[in-house]
Amino acid sequence: MHARLLRPCGVEAREKPLVPSGFERKALSTRGSARRLPIRQNRVTEPIAITREHEELREMPSIPVLLNADTGTLSEHDSKRVLSEYAIPTTAEQIVDTESDAVTSAAAIGYPVVLKASGAALIHKTEMDLIALDLRSAPEVRAAYRRLTSSQDVEVDEVLVQQMVTGERELVVGMTRDPQFGICVMLGLGGIFTEVLEDIVFRMAPLARRDATNMMDELRCARLLEGVRGKPPIDRDALADILVAVGQMAIEHDVISEVDINPLKFVDGKPIAVDALVALDPTPRRCDRPPVPREPFGEGFPPRSIGVVGVSREGGTSVPGYSGLQIFRLLRDVGFEGPVYPINPKAEEIDGVKAYPDVTSIPEQLDLAIVTVSAPNVPGVLDSCRVAGARNVHICSSGFAETGTPEGKALQDRIAEIAERGRMRVIGPNCMGFHVPSAKMKMFGEMEEFDQGPVAFISQSGGHAQTYLFQAPEFGIGFSKVISYGNALTLGAEDFLEYLATDAETRVICAYIEGVGNARGFFEQVHTICPEKPVIILKGGLTEAGARAAASHTGSMAGERALWEALFRQTGAVSVQSLDEMADATYCFLHLEPLHRLQAAVIGVGGGATVSNGDICAREGIVVPALCPATVRGLSEFIPVVNQGIANPLDLPGVVFDPNALARTFELLNADPDIDVILLNMPSRFFVGAQRGLPAALVKVLGDFAEKHADAKPIVVALSEGTRLGMTEDGVRSLRRGGIVAFPSLPRACRALRRFAGYHEAMAERRQWENDPG
Repeated sequence: MHARLLRPCGVEAREKPLVPSGFERKALSTRGSARRLPIRQNRVTEPIAITREHEELREMPSIPVLLNADTGTLSEHDSKRVLSEYAIPTTAEQIVDTESDAVTSAAAIGYPVVLKASGAALIHKTEMDLIALDLRSAPEVRAAYRRLTSSQDVEVDEVLVQQMVTGERELVVGMTRDPQFGICVMLGLGGIFTEVLEDIVFRMAPLARRDATNMMDELRCARLLEGVRGKPPIDRDALADILVAVGQMAIEHDVISEVDINPLKFVDGKPIAVDALVALDPTPRRCDRPPVPREPFGEGFPPRSIGVVGVSREGGTSVPGYSGLQIFRLLRDVGFEGPVYPINPKAEEIDGVKAYPDVTSIPEQLDLAIVTVSAPNVPGVLDSCRVAGARNVHICSSGFAETGTPEGKALQDRIAEIAERGRMRVIGPNCMGFHVPSAKMKMFGEMEEFDQGPVAFISQSGGHAQTYLFQAPEFGIGFSKVISYGNALTLGAEDFLEYLATDAETRVICAYIEGVGNARGFFEQVHTICPEKPVIILKGGLTEAGARAAASHTGSMAGERALWEALFRQTGAVSVQSLDEMADATYCFLHLEPLHRLQAAVIGVGGGATVSNGDICAREGIVVPALCPATVRGLSEFIPVVNQGIANPLDLPGVVFDPNALARTFELLNADPDIDVILLNMPSRFFVGAQRGLPAALVKVLGDFAEKHADAKPIVVALSEGTRLGMTEDGVRSLRRGGIVAFPSLPRACRALRRFAGYHEAMAERRQWENDPG
C-alpha cells in the first residue's frame, strides 16, 4: 500500500525498494523466457472468479505457488491473478516477451490498449515512465514496446499488454497488516488524488457488508459515488464485495502483508481493478504473536484477602502517589471486610496488626498482593508472589518503562519475564489499582462520596481515574469498578473489558486509553460488548504531542488516528475528547431513554440567543426541523408573536416564566412527530435574584409532565454562561437535584446527545444488518 499515503495518517507502512533485496523473481513464476501465455479475460460487466480450472490459465502458476515466496511484491499481473481468485474484476491482459507477441495480443484484446513494463521490482511504473497509454494501432504498440524494453534505468524482460479502461471515477482499495490492529482494509479516493487529498477510511477485517457500505458513506467524496453529471451511480454492491474480499484474502493468506488496488475505476458504474500490487511478508506481525501467557482476569476479584508489600511504620514516601502504609490504612478505614496483611521484613506489627516478612509467609493464598516497594526491589517481590501463588498482583510502584530510560525498560523486562514464567495476572506497574465500592475498596482517601453505581471506568492514568471519581457525583454517576492499570504488563484494557462484559454490577463502561498492547483483542472485545453495554472511550495520544506524552507516561505506543477512528465507527463505541465529555455522555446513558433519531425542538430566550442556538445545534450535528403545522397552530393560540417566535428554534421569553404556558408548549412539542427531544436553553442569571424561584417552578412543571406522560420525549435543559463565577454550575446542580437532565452549556448538551443518539442509531443499524444481512 502507498507508504506515503499511510504515514500521514499514522499507519505503519514500509516503502518498497525498486528492486527488493533477496527477492528471487523465479520463485513467483514458472514462466519460460520465450513462452507466450494466454490472455486473461475478466470482463468489466461480468466479474468472475478465475480459478485454476479455467482452461485459459492451465499454463499459469497456481495461487499457492505465487504466494510461496520469502518476501517481496508480486508483479501487477500476478497480483491481479490473486485478486481474480476472489472474484475481483480486473482488466483483460497478457504478458509478452517479444514485439510481435505484443502486437498479436493487442489485436486479441482489442484497441485501444496499454503497455506496461512488468516485474515484481517495478512498483512505481508511472514515476519511472514505464507505461504507454491509449495505443490504437500496431505501429504504436511496436514503438511503445521498443521504448519500454530499451529503458536505461531498469532491465525489462516482459511487457504487460492490457485493455485500456477509461472509467469516469477512481477509488483506491487496500489492505495493510497493522502491528497492533492486524488486518485493516482501506477505501479512498484513488488515482493521482490518493496521496494528495488523503480521503480514506479504514475497517478491521473481517468486514461485514454493513462495514463496507459505511466506508463508502464516510468518504468526503461520497457524493461522487452517486449519479452525478449524467454518470450512473457506482455499483455499491460490487464495491462492497471487493472490500469484503480483500479482507478475506488477507485472513486466508497470512503471507500477504499489503494489497493496493489503485486505481479501481468504474465503467458504467461497474468496478474494475486497473492496477494492483500484492506484497508478501511471512514474518509474523506483532498482532499475530501470542500474548504473554497468563490466566484470565476475574479469579480472586473482587478480592477477599489482600497483602500490602512495603508497609513502613512511618508511611513517608519521596515520590508522588500512595505509600504502602497509606494504602493499608485506607483499606482498613473504609471497612474492607477480609484480612489485610501488612508485609515488612523489619517490623513485627504495624498499627497493631501482625506484620509478615514476605508474601510466602502469609498463612493463606492471597487474592491480591499490592506492591509498593521501590522499583529495583519489585522483581524480588514479584517472584515471591509467584512462589506464593498470589491470584492477582497490583504493582503500584513506578520507575519502569514509563520513564523512557534503559534502566526502567530493563526493569520492566525483568518483571515481565517473571510474570510470564508464573502466568501471573499483574495490574500495573505504575498505577493506582482498584476502586470497588461493593468490596469496600477505595482508591483515594480524600473522596467524600463512596456510592456504588452501574458505571465502570478503566484507565491507564491514575490521575484521570482520580479526576473522574471526584467529578462523578456532580453527574449522579456511581461506580461499580474503577481500575487504574498503568503500563499494562500482563493485563490490559482488553482483559478488563472481558471481565466487565459479564459483570452484573456494570451497565456502562468508560475507558481512558493511551496505548494497547493487543489492539486486535481490544477491538474484538469492544465490538462484542457494545450491543449490550455502551463503551465510552477517551483515546489519548492521537496528536503528535499527545503521543509523545503518552509514551513517557505509560511506556506504551499510542495507536494511529485513522485506525482508532475506524474502531469507533465499526464497533459503535462512543468517542469523547475529554473527561468532561465522558461524564456528559455517561450522564445521558444513565438518565435518558434510548434515542434512535436526533431532531430537536430548541427553546431559547431572546432573538440573538435563538439564532445562536440554531447555529450551535447545526455545528454539533443536531437537526432542528420545522415544526409540523398542527404544532404551530397550537402554539399560536396562546403565545403572542410580539418579541417572540414560534418557528424552530423557538424564541419564548414569556413562556419560560409562565408555568402553564410552558406546560402547554411541552405538550405540543411532545406530540410533534418530527421532534425527538426538547432542548430548553436558559441564561444562568434567571436562577438568581428575583428569579431565584424559577428552578423550583421548572422542576415542578417537568415533574408533572413526566408523571402525565410515561413515554414522554426527553426534555434537556442547558444553561448559558453566568455573570459570576460558579453561577452556571450552581444552577445546573439545583436542576439535577430536582431530577432534571441539565448541562452547563448548550454545546455540551448537544455533544452529549449526539453521542448518545449516535450509539443507539449504530446499534439499531447493526441489529438490522445482523437480522437481515442481505
